[in-house]
Amino acid sequence: MNNKSPKISVIMSVYNGGQYLNEAIDSILNQTFTDFEFIIIDDGSTDDSAEIIKSYDDERIIIIQQENKGLAAALNEGIKIARGKYIARMDVDDIALLLRLEKQMSFLDGNKDCVIVGSSAIVIDRKGEFLFNSKMPTEWEEIKRNLPYHSPFYHSSVMFRKEVCITCGGYYEKIGQHIEDIILWNKLSIYGELRNLRDSLIKYRLVPNAITNRDKKTRKVLGQLLLNILENGDMNQNDLIRLKIVTKKKSQRWKLSNYFLRIGAIYLFKRNNLSKKAIINFIKAILNYPINYRAWFFMFLGVVSCFNKKIIGVWKRYRNIA
Repeated sequence: MNNKSPKISVIMSVYNGGQYLNEAIDSILNQTFTDFEFIIIDDGSTDDSAEIIKSYDDERIIIIQQENKGLAAALNEGIKIARGKYIARMDVDDIALLLRLEKQMSFLDGNKDCVIVGSSAIVIDRKGEFLFNSKMPTEWEEIKRNLPYHSPFYHSSVMFRKEVCITCGGYYEKIGQHIEDIILWNKLSIYGELRNLRDSLIKYRLVPNAITNRDKKTRKVLGQLLLNILENGDMNQNDLIRLKIVTKKKSQRWKLSNYFLRIGAIYLFKRNNLSKKAIINFIKAILNYPINYRAWFFMFLGVVSCFNKKIIGVWKRYRNIA
């Protein structure tokens, strides 16, 4: 390992991510900007993740193996040993585009008031097929309006200043892998601006096990816990009990159902009304979890749209869907 500190430390936590791990690692190692270290935390994986990571012969890779502690704790472990001025996040499901590190580093070098920068994203499904281009808010004033509840970033798209992250306490570990990112964004916002580059610098993969695959009740409780943490700096015992209840593991069939529902909705509302593809995914959602009433309702919308395409426009205006 070169004794000279790199400009960037890329940090990725892995827990049973073998399916997409090669794509994620390769996308970082192939960056146009090369002055970085790549800290990979194997957070107690029980699949072949460790073997995949060790198969790479690249001096920029630093491997940490530990028992499963959760995403927030794993990322803090990486930040502790990071030598770079900037921390770039990476998720095992996603793919960094070639110019990602170069463009974000240049932006932070030239914008001293900015403490963190993300980017827009190309959203893909679990097979890597294109779904849509997701444009994120770029200006600080617009991003500020998203806080405190809504994340203005794709987590794996961000690069932030290590010194500021340490000053504000890093990731909040008690929350585990639920809204740990939004908590950090709110804390960072005290120290400077939050921005996004207009360019898509990552491919963000939708997968059934994604943390964002939550129901409405869970999102509401997590929003309440978020406010408590930001106001009090910690969670009390009642908060911990509520967190445990709402984040109780869902069945794989429930996760698959909501994954196919989400893919179907994208085809219906974001892909120029591809009703047939949408209906196929809604059927898959119902087959995996027959009492998913939203899947039944959206399948009805999809069928109706086959005969009257204006119905989708009416529905989008009613729900204010972009």
